[in-house]
Amino acid sequence: MTFKLSQVRDAGWYQHNHVPVTGDGLMPFSRYVVRTKGVVEVGSGACVMCHARVMPDGTRLKGAQGNFPADRVIAYNLRAQSQVAKDPPAFLDAIRLGHRLFFSMNWLHPDPMARINTMSIEDIAATYERIPAGASTRVNLSLFAPAQIPDLIGVADRHHLDHTGIVRQHSIGDLMRYVERRERTASIGSGSSP
Repeated sequence: MTFKLSQVRDAGWYQHNHVPVTGDGLMPFSRYVVRTKGVVEVGSGACVMCHARVMPDGTRLKGAQGNFPADRVIAYNLRAQSQVAKDPPAFLDAIRLGHRLFFSMNWLHPDPMARINTMSIEDIAATYERIPAGASTRVNLSLFAPAQIPDLIGVADRHHLDHTGIVRQHSIGDLMRYVERRERTASIGSGSSP
């Protein structure tokens, strides 16, 4: 997910997407980044986006099940991008293709993602918008069945990771291998056919 600097500086963006802020007005889910002298960007994609929570009293709880509305922001971005697309049908085709690459389950017949081929940008955005904070889409799952985001509080004492419980953890090394494997899978995609 990518944020634009103009978005995180716009109070309307926070209000529209229900982005929580801390009691001192900070959005703790990303940071400003300077990679090129004089160019300020907004960093995103870090663990804190899914594993930090702003509590009702405005305090930040690190490692908790996150409450950043990532999928609402995706919906917002889809709608904004579709408004400025030079070729709206090509934009829709590209969005559909990306979703099939990330979420298709071509071993199931029918593939639950097949319905993406009949959805408009508004339909896709509305699907994202319905996903509550604390759950999120994830590569190899489904846009239509998002995963619950786990908390990381006490993770050192857990012997099994993920909701499946099939990933054993005996040390910090096991945890880091699990994180690396999840990140690699997310960056590669499902490898399924469009």
